[in-house]
Amino acid sequence: MLKINWIESILSLKNRFEKNFFYLAVIALLLCWYSLFLLRDINLVTADLGRHLKNGELFFQNFQVPSVNLYSYTYPDFTFINHHWGSGVVFFLIEKFFGLAGLSFFFISLSLLTFWIFFRLAQKCPIFLSLCLSPF
Repeated sequence: MLKINWIESILSLKNRFEKNFFYLAVIALLLCWYSLFLLRDINLVTADLGRHLKNGELFFQNFQVPSVNLYSYTYPDFTFINHHWGSGVVFFLIEKFFGLAGLSFFFISLSLLTFWIFFRLAQKCPIFLSLCLSPF
């Protein structure tokens, strides 16, 4: 009787490992596939990265969020609400301590984490997957 329970527990562990291994392998392959789309050069002409970095630098110079449009030649004193100042601060700190390679690694990591969260939500709630795919 004791021997049968021991064998059953080993078989149960083996089955659980095989299911988890397959699940982890699928997740790893999906994340690797998704990361291939993120590993590309940054087009600095169309990206707002320079503006974000400069906004972060200005924040640390006077500890205030800019409230005027600093980058407009035609209307520089136009007031606006800078709703993305926090990302500029984070980007500036990462770039200052780790360089552009660290900033790229941060972007890829954050994108992969977001992809994994959506994957888990779609796995746990099937209606979530259909809602995500409905615009397509």
